Amino acid sequence: MTSDEVRLVEFDDESLPAVLRWRVLSFLRIIWPEGFTGELRYRDWITNPVYQPYNLLYVAGDLVVSHLEIVQRLLDHEGVKYKAYAPTGVLTFPRSAVRDGLASSCSGPADGLRPVAPTSVLSAASQRARASMPRVPAGTCYQQPA
Repeated sequence: MTSDEVRLVEFDDESLPAVLRWRVLSFLRIIWPEGFTGELRYRDWITNPVYQPYNLLYVAGDLVVSHLEIVQRLLDHEGVKYKAYAPTGVLTFPRSAVRDGLASSCSGPADGLRPVAPTSVLSAASQRARASMPRVPAGTCYQQPA
């Protein structure tokens, strides 16, 4: 794959290639430095594994253009268990997005590249959630079968 081909890739936390994990961690250290202080200064995880993160990324070769994680947690409310999902770790690398026209909302290709708006990774996550979860009004949690 050439570095100007942008594509959506998905990985569970254990399968995320190291090169992509370290690129996302580098971005996060710059954007959210408060998440890398004290005993977390040298952490090597994007999101605590207890939340079972699932990664959606737009990549160009091994460069990260956009990233989002879907995390989940079982909640117990008045004896009823619910599985809740939420997006986190959302970022788009602005320089490459602006330079390549990937941050625009244009409807056609920009310089031969497929346009990818910063919200595209959110759209992909939303589509994935809709496809894998029962229909609920909030779209973020559902009753866990016993």
